[in-house]
Amino acid sequence: MRETAIEVCKPQGQHHYLARLVCPDRSHPAFERSGNVGPCHDLSADTQPGEITRLTIAAMEYRPLEAGEVDHHMVDRYELTCGPQTSELYLDMYHCDAPVPQAAPAGFSIAN
Repeated sequence: MRETAIEVCKPQGQHHYLARLVCPDRSHPAFERSGNVGPCHDLSADTQPGEITRLTIAAMEYRPLEAGEVDHHMVDRYELTCGPQTSELYLDMYHCDAPVPQAAPAGFSIAN
């Protein structure tokens, strides 16, 4: 789900995280970006154009969120394939201030 996207840093962080995932059969999943699915949290209907511009610039600069600020970063969806099983994973690449994620999504483990 986009609201619970895994927080990583830049496209390289997405690929690094995905490369560390391990399928149940101990292989690494094949993965492919299937596009962005919109913001982590929707903007309110009354969001002004100036605020949208500010949010876009902050994301493009990988600026950390302010305390209490709602995350409106764009989220990418990836399709992961482990043998005949396919699953989806959502990643938010605008969190360069966050630690590298150490948890794996359900059905996967993670190599350190």
